[in-house]
Amino acid sequence: MSLSSKSLILPITMPRAWVICSLVLFTIASVMWGCASASQERTSGVITDTIAVRMVPGASRAALRVVTEQKSVSLLSGTTEAELRVLSADSTVLRYPLTFTSMGAPGKTETLTTMITADLPSEIAAGAIEMSISAKADSKERVFAVSALVDTAALELAPSMTRQNDGTYQFMLRATRRRIVPEEYFPSSEQLRIAIFSAKGASVWSSNDGMAYLTVVMPVEPALQGASHLYSLDWNGMASDGARLPTGRYRVQLTLPVRPAPYSCFLDVVLP
Repeated sequence: MSLSSKSLILPITMPRAWVICSLVLFTIASVMWGCASASQERTSGVITDTIAVRMVPGASRAALRVVTEQKSVSLLSGTTEAELRVLSADSTVLRYPLTFTSMGAPGKTETLTTMITADLPSEIAAGAIEMSISAKADSKERVFAVSALVDTAALELAPSMTRQNDGTYQFMLRATRRRIVPEEYFPSSEQLRIAIFSAKGASVWSSNDGMAYLTVVMPVEPALQGASHLYSLDWNGMASDGARLPTGRYRVQLTLPVRPAPYSCFLDVVLP
């Protein structure tokens, strides 16, 4: 009777194990298939990133130029179709073609830097609700949201600092004329002002401390649109109290004290 019971139990027990094993395998296969499907759907869709851009005056006084410098991916650096899309206040979508200029080692996209430029009317940019950059290549589309900073200064400033052989320093500010501003001038003989701040924001030296400049009206260079002029000022490396500044990081503010509105920018430096 016991043998008969075992012979009856075996045929029933084996199918149950097989069924359970099959269900487990089916479940695992379903999960893997679902993950693969989700991954495929995600990568084939539109990927949204954000590009920070700078808007500067264009060729005409009514135009702005969108300029961005972006570490490039293969899709962006190899794109042949790209445009700037602007959603205006009246819900109209305006499209402006983009020009790409890439620099870097071919084939190594991580080293490529892409400059993207486009011209658009300033009133359109001022009233824009949303902006994006659409790039297409190899039937793929990538949409970049645009975080814009409008820079309408008439002079583009490029600051720098060099250390001289005698241990002193020279600050330089290259100014490039974007547009002409009528009736701007220097109200004194001071043309470049330097202010140095510690890493904590404390003022440690300023070029106009205790200075008496000549009261004389001087023109602002460069005068012609597209031209550049280099301003410079020497510094002995000493703080306002006469002590040499210790090694560390400092923030330098370079200012052209122009009227009616001065021009100013910052430069982060490390003093040895």
